[in-house]
Amino acid sequence: MHDDIGLIRRMVEFYSPATKEAELSAFLVDQMRKRGFKTHQDEVGNAVGEVGCGDRHIALIGHIDTAPGIVPVREEDGVLYGRGSVDAKGSFATFVCAASRLTEVTGTRITVIGAVEEECPTSKGAWHLVDRMHPDCVVIGEPSGWDNITIGYKGIVGFRYRKVQPNAHFAGDNVRAGEHAIGLYNALAGYTAERSGKGEFDSPRLELRRFLADDDGLMDTAETYLAVRIPPAFDIDGLISFVTGTAGDADVVC
Repeated sequence: MHDDIGLIRRMVEFYSPATKEAELSAFLVDQMRKRGFKTHQDEVGNAVGEVGCGDRHIALIGHIDTAPGIVPVREEDGVLYGRGSVDAKGSFATFVCAASRLTEVTGTRITVIGAVEEECPTSKGAWHLVDRMHPDCVVIGEPSGWDNITIGYKGIVGFRYRKVQPNAHFAGDNVRAGEHAIGLYNALAGYTAERSGKGEFDSPRLELRRFLADDDGLMDTAETYLAVRIPPAFDIDGLISFVTGTAGDADVVC
């Protein structure tokens, strides 16, 4: 018998923020192989294991990277604490342990994939699969509690804003670059609020992820990164047009 609880604990003990998953991926390939999977690391570093055979294909896809920051690993009253224990190493470990019970299944091929770089804008591991895998069914391992099923996520549109202008003495009526950036944030907050739906999932949500305002004595600079989580069927083109129009002569990259 394999130690399923030991597997998830060992996974959580690996510090694997986005782009730093190689060691954990190699560990998982070895662990899946020992549990009867055919395994490999693909071109981008995803940990891939396969059991069963047949025309029907089911893919169980999770991600093995985490947000940055170290959380000491410990078990307390039957609860495992540590970075990634919920999002989303726990889900992936469950996939591995469940599929390992089906190594002799016939009629169905099950592929378990631990994707890399999901906790950063690249989503490198997932994008690598899009044109290479066409399973009959996909189950995504994401945190929803043991007794719930997550059926979808909002999309996201990000904007990098940068404004540079000649510096001016604050005794005058000059509008600082940082104030222009704040103005864009406020305008976008109003734009998203006006398009709220019936509930949280049906409403766009604005987040200020980065803000910097400074000058070097000659030039006044502001940089910010704004992200909008969007529900299905949201008017993305309208959102982009609003932001670029409101930003004026500032540089905006979507």
